[in-house]
Amino acid sequence: MEGGKKVEDVRVTGMMIHYLYICHRKLWLLPRGVFFSGENYFLKMGKLIEEKFLYERSRENKEFEDKDSKIYLNEGYLQGQIDYIDREGNCLIVGEIKRSGRARKAVLMQIAFYLYILKLKGIENIKGKLLLDEEKEEVEVILTDDLEKEVKKAIMQVKSICRQPNIPKAIPLEKRFCRGCSFKDFCFA
Repeated sequence: MEGGKKVEDVRVTGMMIHYLYICHRKLWLLPRGVFFSGENYFLKMGKLIEEKFLYERSRENKEFEDKDSKIYLNEGYLQGQIDYIDREGNCLIVGEIKRSGRARKAVLMQIAFYLYILKLKGIENIKGKLLLDEEKEEVEVILTDDLEKEVKKAIMQVKSICRQPNIPKAIPLEKRFCRGCSFKDFCFA
């Protein structure tokens, strides 16, 4: 695909930050409205795990029972959709639920991106939490100065890749992500 739809004003999302660390081709396709997620086994499993967690959480804590499970962020050209928000004392916890830690760097950067948006909104005393179902592990994410710089750099990289006039080559950053990718047939058919 050469000379596809040109993307001028890129609204950077958490999913785009995630794709930056997985596959630049997948990232490039996202703002152009190309999705292949319908029947992907791994996406379905992830959705079921997230629904199970949120259901169990609502049963344990009646405060969350009637609330929408997704929290939407919007700050200028930055957008995000957080799986859940909690509190530990006076600290706000931004949570992401994933089936496994296979794409750990991508998910950690996605959470850091959400923390950065909240910081821009003036919200202080926040941290992130990554819940990995298969590993039964929780990973804490703190937006340090170095991590904030990395998020800003990632935002610029996303915008640069999305503004390219031609689709990037189908070379994933790590081949292991291709096996379960919903774009696999599109790239390597």
